[in-house]
Amino acid sequence: MEIEGIQITLADIHLVANAIAVKNGFHDLDYRVFEGENPDWIYSGNLLIMPDGQACTVNPGDSIWYIASRLIRRGLERDLETLASCKQVLADTNASEAEKAASFKTLEALSRNTSSSGLRKRIELLLKSGVE
Repeated sequence: MEIEGIQITLADIHLVANAIAVKNGFHDLDYRVFEGENPDWIYSGNLLIMPDGQACTVNPGDSIWYIASRLIRRGLERDLETLASCKQVLADTNASEAEKAASFKTLEALSRNTSSSGLRKRIELLLKSGVE
């Protein structure tokens, strides 16, 4: 899956799916930790807590993998809007130094918190090279 040139990798989905499983008392998907229930056994109506603390109700046909993929996609769409907003401020010759500093801080936080390795790389390149 790709959004605005950023590939959501299987590794991205796996990491989020694993975080969802462990946060909800299931064993991790790599079976390194054998505590908890089998994450293959989720049912429609179950309430799962996402890595960000929000609740998600399992719908018919959902799997932890699908829920993780959806969570990453929605997060990436939101994060891309934030990235565009920050780039606009940084490129604005009328923006104050305080506004530009706030945008850099927002980008640094976004890089640390995104579930997308592709977006993280794009932000890190932007921060290293300056705004184009």
